[in-house]
Amino acid sequence: MFQQSNFAIFIKTFTIMEEDLSLENDNDENMSDEDEPRDLEVDEELKNTLMSLHQHWMTEYMSTRDQTLAVIAKKLHAEFLSDQNKIREEMRAQFNEEIAITSL
Repeated sequence: MFQQSNFAIFIKTFTIMEEDLSLENDNDENMSDEDEPRDLEVDEELKNTLMSLHQHWMTEYMSTRDQTLAVIAKKLHAEFLSDQNKIREEMRAQFNEEIAITSL
């Protein structure tokens, strides 16, 4: 049961992260025309710099996200294997006890 709850948390976290990436900014729909800056002039160099920075941040974010998901998956897998081995050992001990009792 412990593995299921960890797995559920992992899936929920992964789903939330996916939703965050796919959602558009809801505030954009609520902005009125008055809120938008109209006299803001942006030269091509600044625009390219901002686009490059945004691309770099997104690349770093996705890389870190993938690494984090891999670490979490490995940890959950290790916990699952550990629990499976523990259950197997308990069942083997119980089986050996029952064999010892019935052979007497």
